[in-house]
Amino acid sequence: MLRIRPFYKLFFFLLVLIPAILSRAQYQPPQFNLTDAGLTGISFSNDLQEDEERNVLQYQYFYNGGGVCAGDVNNDGLCDLFFTG
Repeated sequence: MLRIRPFYKLFFFLLVLIPAILSRAQYQPPQFNLTDAGLTGISFSNDLQEDEERNVLQYQYFYNGGGVCAGDVNNDGLCDLFFTG
C-alpha cells in the first residue's frame, strides 16, 4: 500500500490553500440591472410545471432552461431578441 509522508500531505494542502487565499476576488459592481417588464416591453417567464412524468429524475436536463439570443437578425439596426423555453 502506498504511504504518503506527512510532509507531502502538508505540501499538497498548502499548494491548494495558498492560491485560494491569494485569489480572493475584489468587489465589482454588477454588470446588469434588473429592469421592469413595463419599461422594457419584454415579459418572458420560463415557468416549469413538475409532475410524475416531467421532472428532473426522468429528464436530467429539466432545469437547464432555455436560452436568449440577441442580435440584429433582420438588419434593421435594432437588437432582436429570441427566447426559447
